Amino acid sequence: MTGIQARLLSLRVLRPNTFARGVIVESLLKDLSLSSKYNPNCIENPSLFSEIVLDWKTAIIRPVFKEGDKFDASKYRPVILSSLVVKVMESIIYDHMIAFLVTHQLIPREQHEFLSGRSVQSNLLCCMSDWTKDADSERPLDVV
Repeated sequence: MTGIQARLLSLRVLRPNTFARGVIVESLLKDLSLSSKYNPNCIENPSLFSEIVLDWKTAIIRPVFKEGDKFDASKYRPVILSSLVVKVMESIIYDHMIAFLVTHQLIPREQHEFLSGRSVQSNLLCCMSDWTKDADSERPLDVV
């Protein structure tokens, strides 16, 4: 099973009586991934997308209320509702880019955001470890 097939199989298909944008596409993509005739390279073929569907180029932007005064526009953040196919393609491209960057060691060890197995907490632990080593070796240490 390829990474693309695994991505398509992991889609959460809503109940048939639930109406949502992209339910049909989601079911179709999941069924496609289960098909024995499925060729994962067809998704990565650029000629397949020479004519991009208009729905893939557009998105619905909805304001989501954060907190405070509901009549203040700055208290809302935009949320983009894009096509499911676009979201799947973005995740596939992201996975390929991260794999390339990690394989060729182009991401510095200090980078902790957006990498699996790393987080703000792991960044703070590495930082505390460096500070402790400096303090133990009695080197001057300034923390701002």
